[in-house]
Amino acid sequence: MFPQTKSQLFWVFVSLLALRLVIGWHFYSEGVSKIKAGNFSAEPFFSAAKGPLATVFHQFIPDYDGRLRLGLVQSKSKDGKTEWSLDPLVTEELWKGFAYRAARHYGFGDPELIKALQERADKSESRIATDVVRTSDPPLEIWIETIKETRAQAQAVRNQKDAALAVAQKYIDEYRALLSENETEILAYFRGDDRSEGFQRDGKFRADVTSGVRSLREQSDQIKSERSREARPWLADIDPMWNGVEADINALAVGDQKSRGYLKIDRPHQNQWTMLPWINRCVPWFDTIVGACLILGLFTRMASLAGATFLAGIIATQPPFVTGAAPTVNQTIELVGLLVLFATSAGLYAGLDVFVKQWLGRKPRPAVEEQ
Repeated sequence: MFPQTKSQLFWVFVSLLALRLVIGWHFYSEGVSKIKAGNFSAEPFFSAAKGPLATVFHQFIPDYDGRLRLGLVQSKSKDGKTEWSLDPLVTEELWKGFAYRAARHYGFGDPELIKALQERADKSESRIATDVVRTSDPPLEIWIETIKETRAQAQAVRNQKDAALAVAQKYIDEYRALLSENETEILAYFRGDDRSEGFQRDGKFRADVTSGVRSLREQSDQIKSERSREARPWLADIDPMWNGVEADINALAVGDQKSRGYLKIDRPHQNQWTMLPWINRCVPWFDTIVGACLILGLFTRMASLAGATFLAGIIATQPPFVTGAAPTVNQTIELVGLLVLFATSAGLYAGLDVFVKQWLGRKPRPAVEEQ
């Protein structure tokens, strides 16, 4: 060990304290902002992953490549070759089924509700006819408008079932048209897996060449990147259709029907079990807790190691050696800083870890023998 003066030790103390507070505040502020926003999603982070671990990160996203939403069906021909086709029936049945579910949920076409609305309108009309409301507040015009709205609601309830099925059919027609217009491109897109896998098809030697020769590796990465971009426009058109079916059918509910609560459509592409919802809930609190521990100097080694592991995961999604990877210099610098905090037990410098160490270091007192 090299001897250090008191001045040098003082600046070591100040440097570690400053490093701990700066990194801690960054984690804490990021976590608090995510919690306040309430809409944090790691999906863009995972979908943008590149490099050798990209497939692992993509698996966190339900229906990452859109096969379920596009109705892609894979089968084997008589000669053993893989064949692809588009089958919209699953999506169509789900949309029609949602119309029937909404009818049961809200009571579309309920004769009792229709009768109640009609009686309400008739009663208001009778009051107008007997001059009861001519001098009342609100004015007569408001009463007349209310009667019209009540009768319109009764008619709407009478037609709700047919309207819900009409909404579903409208989006089914749009969905079929999209698949029909883009069928050739969609099937070519998924058959394009052969292009990106072609480097491995010639055996281990070709795979080694691909991973070792920069130009071929860049070509492989470029193919995968291009294919990822090609899928987005189709999914960007299909996702609003799912939202539209759900919103438009829910909007058919009137009056007291709305009190039964908004009905969610069953989306199989979001029902795939993944860790994404759990990650979305945990990350904001993880950032906040790690940041708070670093600021307070409490359990600093554990917090530093947890934060460093988190940043290592971020860097792994954008490896510097992969073409087109986003820069991760800031995350790398912060990771190194966290490792320094871990190695030096920086919570012992003006932190609560001093008291934790004292508490853990206390030896139990021997029991007093009874006389």
